[in-house]
Amino acid sequence: MLSAISRPLAAALAGSALHGTVALAQPAECGKLQEMIEERRAFVAAVNAGPKSAITKTPEATCTLFGDLQRNGAIAIAWIETHRAWCAIPDAFAERFEADQMKTLAIGDRACGLVRPAPLQIDPLPAHPRG
Repeated sequence: MLSAISRPLAAALAGSALHGTVALAQPAECGKLQEMIEERRAFVAAVNAGPKSAITKTPEATCTLFGDLQRNGAIAIAWIETHRAWCAIPDAFAERFEADQMKTLAIGDRACGLVRPAPLQIDPLPAHPRG
């Protein structure tokens, strides 16, 4: 069932910022973005491997993996915002990365929704008559 969820992620990421690269002729610190993108690609590959992967054999493991992917995206977006001018990161790249992260959040929420217990529905106590 989770493989049906990971398929949209693969499609969403097919033309995303992950497959573009930023020309980094700037200082070595600008290479940090490429490291984050490579880490992200590894997470996406694990998600796309689906239940065949040792990493995503259970729904809980898949949810954890999506959490890692979402965390990676949040860190990368913050890094991009901080270093955009210094590392000459194109606005289009940053926008595609943010759009990709929004898709990742939505798909991850659906995947994790399958393993999170439903919230308890507790009816309020009836008022007690005082006698």
